[in-house]
Amino acid sequence: MKQIICFPIIAFFLLTIYVFADRTITTDELRHTLSGHKTNRSSGKGIYIRTVYKKAVTQVEAIRGKEFENEQQKQAHLYRFRAETGIDFSCQQDQLTYTLEKVQFDQDKMRRDYADLSEATVNSILNDSGIIQTIATKTILFDGHNTVSMQYLPVPDGDGIHVADIMPGTKIYFPKFYNFSRTAEEDVQLLTDLKVPSVIRQSEANKQIHNELEMANGAVKMKWVFESDKNMSISYQCLYLDYRLRSETISEDFAKTADGDWYPQKQISNKYAFINGENVLIFTEIFEAIPGSVEFNLSIDDNVFLPEFPIGTEITDYRQDPPFIYTVQGN
Repeated sequence: MKQIICFPIIAFFLLTIYVFADRTITTDELRHTLSGHKTNRSSGKGIYIRTVYKKAVTQVEAIRGKEFENEQQKQAHLYRFRAETGIDFSCQQDQLTYTLEKVQFDQDKMRRDYADLSEATVNSILNDSGIIQTIATKTILFDGHNTVSMQYLPVPDGDGIHVADIMPGTKIYFPKFYNFSRTAEEDVQLLTDLKVPSVIRQSEANKQIHNELEMANGAVKMKWVFESDKNMSISYQCLYLDYRLRSETISEDFAKTADGDWYPQKQISNKYAFINGENVLIFTEIFEAIPGSVEFNLSIDDNVFLPEFPIGTEITDYRQDPPFIYTVQGN
């Protein structure tokens, strides 16, 4: 009887060591792991429902429990808090918004078209897997040189107006899963360039490879989780600053394209801030793909990345100093 009881205990002990034992690796080894998710995404498109949650935070909440010697210190703290968190103190209540977005890219050219949605419309789309015809109220694109932001502003009892901004360089944000591995590699390269002393631990369990980078003082910590059976796709990434979770990105519901490229059909990004003595969720962004809408390595017409301004569009061109403002006229 002792042997029957002892064997499962020993087996469990050995399994525990195998699954959770970690090892220390070098920065070069971590970079090699990060570069393991190789994709050949020269172009692509997808339609997503984007959900954004923003928590309302007042200036009183941001400074509660803190002491300042003067008003200048107080304003400096509020400025730093706003810069680190992105919080808009003018928001009086929590915000929850939904948009339907079409994302397209070809090499370094990118485009996103937005249409505002209601919660009921979102549920209808997700349940029926059908796309309700909507009119894009905002478009932002990068043509390889400049970023153009175009928006339609409805006017009560009128036809509405079109406005546009032209800015030099790329100022367009894409869902992380389009270039997540490259972003992670850049984080590690930054630490390498700064010669930050750190310890990197790696472990493997349940077809996942866990990597944890911790600075020598422990104040900064980064984590990545790779799916080893999905071409090393990153399913989780987070950042700790001053021993508190500041941001995390969760990728789930992975799908595979015809050429074997794995990608998440849902991605959740969270940001946190230390408020009233607690680590509080202040921002969430969710991208959820419409089934069957995501494709990579397809031919996309170059005209997609060329802006079209309807007659009457009010344009502000920030490539000029000072910015040049004009209205599109007819022929």
